[in-house]
Amino acid sequence: LPSSPVAHDYIKMTDISGTFDSNALTVDPNGQKIMRASDTMTVSTEGASFTMIYYDATQGWLLEAI
Repeated sequence: LPSSPVAHDYIKMTDISGTFDSNALTVDPNGQKIMRASDTMTVSTEGASFTMIYYDATQGWLLEAI
């Protein structure tokens, strides 16, 4: 994810090839938070599609739509 996001930046991720179950997506917070935690996020659901929006340094990137 971007290292210097601003409020309301958003990113959409989609498993177009349908391979997240065998080739998991790892989302690196790049110094920010994801869902209020400083951990990476791993997505291993085939066909997953979601949008994340940046709120602030305390909240970080939040899942907006799945």
